[in-house]
Amino acid sequence: MMLTNPLSDLLASTDFAWRRAGVLWREGDPDDNPWGLRFMAMLHMANDSGLFRTRNELASAGWKLEGNRFLKDGQVMLPLFEAKMVHHFDHRFGDYADRPAGSLDTQLPDIPVERLADPNYRPLPRYWVERAEVDDRLDGRWELDPRHLRGAGTHGDPHPRRVPHPPPGAGVLRRPGPCLRHRPALRLALRQFTLVPVCPHWFTVTIVNTAYLNDANDFRWQSSTIRRWGVMDLVEFVDASYGPEVAKKLKRIRTGGDNNQKGGLYEDFFAVARICAIAAHEEQLDQFEISSQELAFVDDLCIRDNSQKLKTNYQAKNSFGSAADWTDEIEERFRLQSRIDEEYFKSSRSCQILLVSCEATAQTNQRKIPACLREHCRSEFFPYKESSISLILEHRDLRQDLESVCLSRQLDAVDSAFKIVLGIWRADQHPRTIQEVFAQARKNSKPDLFLGLTRQEFAVPEWLVKKCAEFDGIDIQLRGGRYMVSRNGYGVSLPPNAVPHQDVLDKISTLEEFFRFLMSLSIPDLIN
Repeated sequence: MMLTNPLSDLLASTDFAWRRAGVLWREGDPDDNPWGLRFMAMLHMANDSGLFRTRNELASAGWKLEGNRFLKDGQVMLPLFEAKMVHHFDHRFGDYADRPAGSLDTQLPDIPVERLADPNYRPLPRYWVERAEVDDRLDGRWELDPRHLRGAGTHGDPHPRRVPHPPPGAGVLRRPGPCLRHRPALRLALRQFTLVPVCPHWFTVTIVNTAYLNDANDFRWQSSTIRRWGVMDLVEFVDASYGPEVAKKLKRIRTGGDNNQKGGLYEDFFAVARICAIAAHEEQLDQFEISSQELAFVDDLCIRDNSQKLKTNYQAKNSFGSAADWTDEIEERFRLQSRIDEEYFKSSRSCQILLVSCEATAQTNQRKIPACLREHCRSEFFPYKESSISLILEHRDLRQDLESVCLSRQLDAVDSAFKIVLGIWRADQHPRTIQEVFAQARKNSKPDLFLGLTRQEFAVPEWLVKKCAEFDGIDIQLRGGRYMVSRNGYGVSLPPNAVPHQDVLDKISTLEEFFRFLMSLSIPDLIN
């Protein structure tokens, strides 16, 4: 292991290591990956968390713990090895059984030497995963697992270990079968790599280090976000499943999306329409996730219904010309996206939609789609308008959805609500739930225009009904979450929490006094 701290020593060791060791795998050159290396992610701690079971859950369900596996009726639940449980030449580096109850420490307690001296000792993990799920994902491909997570301030060599099969976790290094005879040499070669020169010593956050091995001589961060690593995982999956040319095409599509202005008016208006439709017709808004410009063959808009494992992707074409036509290229992209959704994202159902602004084109496209694809591919019409008010007036379904969300039929109220959601969507098109969108919308809306989301009945308070009954011609309506008291075209808007004292109401005897009093109840909202 090479320890370097001063910058001069770091630069010198970097130059020495690069000249001596060369590149293990230079990305972009098909002839410069002599080992045939590939990377894969077995289980994602967030995306696959639904597969994980705790010890208490399994014990309550009648599973029996033997060693570090749970058994029941011929089925096996395997231990989920996390990075903190494995270290160089040590597959028993951490044991969750030793972690104090309620502890949030990311480092597990040291295991006593006496326990490690017992060859039958097996540490317990935090979670277990069904063996059938693991075997299906491995499919005989797993071989080596570099130490894929590095804590802040640590460095050293990758020293691969054999971990008892199977250790579900991210960052597994795999190789194709033809290289079996090179396994000992590859393990020896990997031990010669020092990770210090590759990653600057001042980089102190926890990072995924499988990228170190990708191209040590041309290492550069393309993004500082964790989301980027998910992107690279998908490209690798496409490369392995459909070939390098398809992977290159996928990256070109993403590059085009990055370079173009994201979310044109047509796409943004449609996204808000879908957000409002889901809010108007669904109850569990936290189960619906929406995003734009993901790494995908169909990438303009993605909506996930996590409760049904349904993934819907949209490709939007705001054109009355041939650009909106169903073509062989669109068909190929839709086919590939359907397979990726099923094989990579594990969606139970997937739908690809070609969205066009010409109704006749949508009908023509639908007839062009092969019968075998119509179950999960279609073309839909959504009108293009240059203003939100024009869209709301023409699109009846959108207006009804907005009226349901707002509990109001006033055009100015639903248009204001549409614009608030539009602003939130344009500000951030990364994945988030519909519930999160409307939580921000309600925070930005003063007064709250989204009263329909509370699913509550708003009753006019009794004091207001009784007092209005003392005078002729007074009308009371609920508008935008406030009570509109009007007479002869003149109205006063009252906040729903206005509760005056009865003795004050008893002193009001004329219509003029009553409306002056109502105006006094509205003044706090006007100045605050």
